[in-house]
Amino acid sequence: MKILVINPYVTDFKLYDEWMHPLGLYFLMDILRKNGHSISYFNCLQSYSSSPRKHGTASFNFTEISKPALYSNIKRKYKLYGKPIGEFRDFLERTPGPDLICIGSMMTYWAPGVLETIKIIREKWPTIPVVVGGIASRLIPQFFKRHFDKNCFIGELSDPMTLTLLEIKERPEPSFLTAFKELRKPINHGPALLSLGCPMRCSYCASKILQPSFHYRPVELILQEIEFLIEKFGVCDFALYDDALLYNPQKVFIPFLRKIIERKYKIRFHTPNGMHLRFITEPLLNLMTEAGFTTFRFGYESGDKKYLQDTSAKVSCNELEDKIGLIKKYCSDKDTGVYMMGGLRNQTPQQMLNEMDYVGSMGIKVKPVFISPVPGTSLYQYYLKQFPLLERDPLWHNDSYFITCLPDWSADAIEAVRERAKNINYCL
Repeated sequence: MKILVINPYVTDFKLYDEWMHPLGLYFLMDILRKNGHSISYFNCLQSYSSSPRKHGTASFNFTEISKPALYSNIKRKYKLYGKPIGEFRDFLERTPGPDLICIGSMMTYWAPGVLETIKIIREKWPTIPVVVGGIASRLIPQFFKRHFDKNCFIGELSDPMTLTLLEIKERPEPSFLTAFKELRKPINHGPALLSLGCPMRCSYCASKILQPSFHYRPVELILQEIEFLIEKFGVCDFALYDDALLYNPQKVFIPFLRKIIERKYKIRFHTPNGMHLRFITEPLLNLMTEAGFTTFRFGYESGDKKYLQDTSAKVSCNELEDKIGLIKKYCSDKDTGVYMMGGLRNQTPQQMLNEMDYVGSMGIKVKPVFISPVPGTSLYQYYLKQFPLLERDPLWHNDSYFITCLPDWSADAIEAVRERAKNINYCL
C-alpha cells in the first residue's frame, strides 16, 4: 500500500522544541517499510519561529486560535503549533492519493490538534481510511471515537485488527533508520533510545500502561541511528528518550557510553526526561560526561515521605545531599536541573516552595512542573473521584488548567512558584 504518515498539529498554551521527535511514528514507518509498503511522511510540527537556539532547541511557529470555554479564566494565549496550514494543504494537493493515512498522537489534551489535522485531510480526501495511533489514542480512545467519521479508526500495533488493516505480517526489531531517510532539513537534533518502558510505577506516569514490559534495544542499532544523523544531517545534539536510563546501567547504558567514547564523536547528549537520582554513581557520571552528556535533568518531584509511593521513592531527603554533591562535581551548573512537582495529593503551594528552597540551597537549579492527570494512572483515579469530567474531556488534563482546580492552587500561587524558581536559579 501507499501509506501517508503524519505527525499532527498541537493545541496548547505553550510548546517548546526541547529535542522533540515522534518516536512512535518513526518505529511505525520502519515496520511498514519492512512489510513492503510505500511510505511518505509529513511533520506538521517541523516549523520554527527562529533559528536554532542553545543545543538545537527552538520555538515552534504558531497561530493563535480561540480559547476553549473551559480555559476562559487562564490569562494566556491558546495556540495551534506547527507549520502554516497552507503549507499542509499544499503538501496534500501535491501528494497522490494514499491507500491509508496514519496519524500519531501524544498528550491527551493535545487531542484537538489531532482532530484539526484530520479535518484538513478530509477537505482533500473525505473517505480515505485514517488510523490514529500513539499515546493519546490509547489512553482516551472513546474520546476520539466520539469525534471520528466512519473511515477513522484507533490503531494499536498489538491489536490484530490494526495488524490486518496495515497488512503487517512481520514485527522485526524496529529502527529509526527508515524514518530518518524520510526527514528533510533542517534537522536541529536527533533522538536516541536505549530502552522501552520503565520498571518503576510512579502514580502519575503511564509508561507501564503504554509499555508493560521493559525492553532493551541493541547497542549497535542505536549507534547506527546516531551515525546516520551525524553523516547525513550533521546533527551534533541528541536527546535520550528513555524513561529509566540509569536503571541496571551495566546492561546497555554503560556499554553504549564506552562505544561512544571509543568512537570519539563530537556530539552532545541531553536528558529531558528526568533521570532517577537514586541510581546516580560517581563512575557513571564520569562516563557520561566523557561521552559528551551536557544537559542533565533529574527526577525528584518531592522528598516528602508521604509521596514516596507516588514517586517510586526516587530519592529521600537524606540521600539528596550526597547525590547533588556528586552531580555538582561532574555536571555544569547552567545545564543541570531537578524536576519538582506541584499537584500531588493534598500538597499545598507552600510545601512546594519549601522543597524548592531546600533543593536550591544545595546549589542546583529547580525545574517546577505541574501535575497532568494521565488516564489509567493511580493519581488520575484519585482525582477522578473529585473531578468526574476528567473522563469526558481531555482538556481537563492540561497541566496549565488542572492545577488551578486544586485547593489553594490559584493563578497567583502558580506564579509565585515560577518566580521562586527563577530567583533560586538566577543566584546559581
